[in-house]
Amino acid sequence: MSIDIENGEIEYKDVIYTAEWGDQKIHVGDIRYIGRAYDKYAPYITNDAIVTTGEFSDPSIVEVTPIRNGNMSWRAQKKPKGSLIVLHFIPANLLVFKDLSRIKEGQEAEFTGREEIDGKIESSHGRYVALGHSNHRFFLLEKVRQIDIE
Repeated sequence: MSIDIENGEIEYKDVIYTAEWGDQKIHVGDIRYIGRAYDKYAPYITNDAIVTTGEFSDPSIVEVTPIRNGNMSWRAQKKPKGSLIVLHFIPANLLVFKDLSRIKEGQEAEFTGREEIDGKIESSHGRYVALGHSNHRFFLLEKVRQIDIE
């Protein structure tokens, strides 16, 4: 896989996917779920994660389901304070992918990269994937780091 940020192209197995990447952004939070992703129309997405802050990070307040087919759900007795975002990761290179594979549920982590601007990535075959929820992001991951809890 190769990624050309400036031209908005991802090449994967001789297929070109186009995306429009925004400026660099950082997401920091607690990992409520992280796992391998599989979508035949988006094979460049390697992992999905649910990243939370505030009450969304507390399993006794907010119950979350694992991500299946790119979707998840959460449930709480009252509206939680904080945030919940679902990141669909496209690692910029193999080193970033290896760093991502070290992140586990229950840890706090910082993810640096670029969000796809309109939530749609199209292939040279004319197929596309699009996000259906406002708190989901296609995320071109450029750096990941575990935050040590002391």
